[in-house]
Amino acid sequence: MGKEETKDLLKFLKPFDDNIIDLVMWLREFVWDLYPQTSELIYGNYNAVAVGWSPTDKVGHTFCRIAVGRSSKNVHFDFYWGSELSDRDKILLGKGN
Repeated sequence: MGKEETKDLLKFLKPFDDNIIDLVMWLREFVWDLYPQTSELIYGNYNAVAVGWSPTDKVGHTFCRIAVGRSSKNVHFDFYWGSELSDRDKILLGKGN
């Protein structure tokens, strides 16, 4: 799925407010611009809708994710293996746990 293909994701995001949809789509574009050769994986369950990016088509290889809670309406933008990211300017938070 490419950056221009938004139909499936917008279908999953339909229950959410416009401000949440706008934020998710902005974050999505941000990731696509940085990693245009990756695969976008959209998945949902009873408590969240998530979009992840992987160098393959496998969820287990996902390195970045946006998740929206169905009841909390919180938007999470996170990186798997974040403790392994280069952070020479020391702007990332956390201890890698």
